[in-house]
Amino acid sequence: MRVSQDFIVNNRWDFIQHQFQLVERVSWLRAKARQDRWEEEVTLVQDQMGNTVRFFEFRQQEWLARASGLPITQGHRCYAYEQADLWGALAQRAKRTFR
Repeated sequence: MRVSQDFIVNNRWDFIQHQFQLVERVSWLRAKARQDRWEEEVTLVQDQMGNTVRFFEFRQQEWLARASGLPITQGHRCYAYEQADLWGALAQRAKRTFR
């Protein structure tokens, strides 16, 4: 039995088209996965920025509580207020930076 040349050529063409479709699908899936990873990364970074601001504010409140809550000397109280001011400034700067 002999196979015609047209049949062989058509099957090769179909095979090539099928391979191109597979390559396009794989490329699309890779691009989609990359996009999904970047979207997740943006969410994580935004959460981390919020955590940083909250941490700075927590430390500020912690130093303010130390300054007003404990029976300490005037020098210790000044140091505690200085630290509270430092953490507050860091919180404000982080808020401006992360807007």
